[in-house]
Amino acid sequence: MSSIRLTNPLNVVAALAFLAPAAGLDGVLDGALALAAGLAAVAVLYAKPSPWETRRPARLAAMVFGGLQLLSVISFAYSAAFNGLQSGPRDWLELPRWTIMGLFVVHLIRHHDDRVERAMEFGMLGSLYAGAFLFPGPEYAYKSVLTACWFLFYSRARLRLVHSAAALLLVALAGGRFAWPAAALVLSAAAGASLYESAVRGRARWAPQLVTLAGLLLLTVPVLLVRSATAPDTVQAAPGTASVQEALRAVRRSPVLGWGPACYEPGAAVDDQYLSWLVKGGAVGAGVIIGAAALFASLLLRSEGGDARRLLGAAVFLGSVALLLLSGRFLDRYALFFSTAFAAAGMFARAEPA
Repeated sequence: MSSIRLTNPLNVVAALAFLAPAAGLDGVLDGALALAAGLAAVAVLYAKPSPWETRRPARLAAMVFGGLQLLSVISFAYSAAFNGLQSGPRDWLELPRWTIMGLFVVHLIRHHDDRVERAMEFGMLGSLYAGAFLFPGPEYAYKSVLTACWFLFYSRARLRLVHSAAALLLVALAGGRFAWPAAALVLSAAAGASLYESAVRGRARWAPQLVTLAGLLLLTVPVLLVRSATAPDTVQAAPGTASVQEALRAVRRSPVLGWGPACYEPGAAVDDQYLSWLVKGGAVGAGVIIGAAALFASLLLRSEGGDARRLLGAAVFLGSVALLLLSGRFLDRYALFFSTAFAAAGMFARAEPA
């Protein structure tokens, strides 16, 4: 009796995460992708055994996301009971967010493979050469920075430099206050790494001095861009300043546990991922998220320790995402969270011995 070998559903999710406009149809496409990814994760995790080496990281991820889900429910219940929370259907749809993300991450850890990576690169290129022009906006600038980082430091594609240049050009044309410094950080790090590798191959005595000078000059670019983006005049004129003030007032009203999903509360739509985490989860929830992010960053950097270029790529990936989150709640969109997770999974896979 013959058996049918089904395609890993992560292949489809990887492509759609980059191709699909997360804000399309007022977030309906994003929710549909999340539902599909969650159902696929449940089916695969139930039916297919996982490799033994993935069980410990998958268990750690399940504990982190399970804890965040519990905190979200507690924050929601507390605010409904004591803060006069304005609630409705959007809050109820938001409530299982951490469960869906946790299922996806565990699925990704257990069943990521080379085909998923190829599907991710297909989605990156589709997003770069089609999606960004059909649906221009901050989310595609975010995806383009991820694409540039991947093709410059990790991809084996023949045209990786062309794709990287196209991604950085797209960010330059359509990026925002923190998309430009994030792209400049990626470019300066890649240029510095290439200069260093060229100098080492040339065995020039002056190579260390030249590389140091070039690196310092290149790294001034993102520093100057960040200073420009955060200058008082720019910040005061930036859109969303009023919502920031509303969000800060909401934090002062519930500083410890936050407001839960908070879709209907003032300041819930603030364009700052860190402040949004503080509004929704309070000091406790935001602290857990930042702590989990720091743990993930440490694991990623340690996994790349054997290769200087990949280590630099991982550091640039983390730094550029951290910058981008200052100007948008990108990780609140399932598609963008999935895109970030796929890129990180590819980096971990590259660190594994062949």
